[in-house]
Amino acid sequence: MSDAQDPPTTEPPTNEPTNEPTNEIPRPPAGFAAVKSHFMTYKYDAVLWFIRVYIIFSAFCYYIPILGVAASAACFRRVLLGNAALSALRLHQRIPRIQFSMDFFRQLLTEDSFHYLAYSVLFLTGGGGSLVIMPIVVFSLLHATTFYKKVLEVSGSNNFVLIKLRELCSKIDNRDTQTQMLQFIAMMEIMVMPMCVMMLFTGQTSIFVPLLYYRFLQLRFTSRRNPYSRTMFGQLRLQLDQLGYHPSCPGIVRKAISLVISITRRLSPQNAAPAS
Repeated sequence: MSDAQDPPTTEPPTNEPTNEPTNEIPRPPAGFAAVKSHFMTYKYDAVLWFIRVYIIFSAFCYYIPILGVAASAACFRRVLLGNAALSALRLHQRIPRIQFSMDFFRQLLTEDSFHYLAYSVLFLTGGGGSLVIMPIVVFSLLHATTFYKKVLEVSGSNNFVLIKLRELCSKIDNRDTQTQMLQFIAMMEIMVMPMCVMMLFTGQTSIFVPLLYYRFLQLRFTSRRNPYSRTMFGQLRLQLDQLGYHPSCPGIVRKAISLVISITRRLSPQNAAPAS
């Protein structure tokens, strides 16, 4: 009898882990997990972003009273309160420690966050109109767009709507658009001054509002981080000079323009950088 060949035996697969190295690279989180991680990493910026969105929404409800005319006045105050909270947080970020010294007070006066904290408190107590909250809204839109653009990039979503939002944020976030928005803000800050004077003569506010706002404009004019107030003051002066020296300009208007320019020069801070 010949020996029969035994059939080959196969071992059943096991689920035991192997010690062989793997070449898999862990993928970074995407979608909601990535956005959540970004918010947790940049908690401070996330809080500021939420406040700015609140300011923009409140301003929208003020300009377009979808919640009713009665709620419109409340939305005006909410914009100012939101900006006061935002400015206080930014000021704490810039100057974390409070000191009772003249050096600290001088540094405080140079901070843009302090300027807008004082701005918000001034018009919370002294009232105002649509022009008052315009610089706040544009500032909030500018900074909120920058953060939101980063959130969209982190999410990595290919959704058509989110892609269009990302493109819109990129248009707002480019340098030319930012410069135009900052110049617009500076112009609005200047235009609020004659509005304060008109409010004084119509009995809508006290004399302290135009006086304190004049001090605010001085601080903006001497700001080290924001040269746009000086730039817009210089452009306004040039335009008024051109208007005054135009042949068809009446003599009384020419004298009024010269008087306004002369007063503005005397009242402007002497230690400020020249307007470009």
